[in-house]
Amino acid sequence: MYTFKNHFLDSNVVLGLIFQGEKSKYGNYFSLPFRKYVSENVYDECKNVLNYNKDWVLKFINIIKKEFIGKSIDDYKKDLPSIINRIASPYKDHSARMGKKVLDVLSNFSEKYLEELELIITGLNDFKEFRKMVTETFKISQNKLKCILDKLVLMKKSHPAPMGDFFHQYQKLKGMGMHSSDFKLIVDTYFISHHIKKELAFITFDGHIILLKDDIEDEFYIKVFKPT
Repeated sequence: MYTFKNHFLDSNVVLGLIFQGEKSKYGNYFSLPFRKYVSENVYDECKNVLNYNKDWVLKFINIIKKEFIGKSIDDYKKDLPSIINRIASPYKDHSARMGKKVLDVLSNFSEKYLEELELIITGLNDFKEFRKMVTETFKISQNKLKCILDKLVLMKKSHPAPMGDFFHQYQKLKGMGMHSSDFKLIVDTYFISHHIKKELAFITFDGHIILLKDDIEDEFYIKVFKPT
């Protein structure tokens, strides 16, 4: 990774900095002096993730307000898995991958705000104030996204990813389990590398993309790295 001074960032690297902060492994990576690029596909993917997370969390806390205020904490803890699964189930039916994301987001949220949620359930904290805090937190995350990309990325828009021009590569990598959204980012990396006429490394925390590293590099002549 260190031999490549130009990096294309997967959305999970950008979102990791937003969610985990500058003192995390993501922050350590962003402090390194590489020229960082994203495409419009990455920017849109980051926005979509934030919006999805916000929708799932608001559904979750609305269920808490409707069904658990005034009940015991034991009732809430006992029913917590079924509450999360209720929200995740429609997404699971569409995509196991998306369903797992819902489970992860709500499990992390319920753990992080356990104390606040218990106070709301027992009537010792105001639900409206908590909901306001949650929506404000997501608003701050959206603003962070804009700041990160405006500050660190030179180019938001890439050549539109013409999947038809890469039918062979797409079919091969799809057969190995790559999702179309990930493939678009690989193609974006390819186009940007040709636009800047320099070697470009694709930087990701996605374990599945790392597993396909050799095949991606063979098909697109771009290097794939996990940040260190």
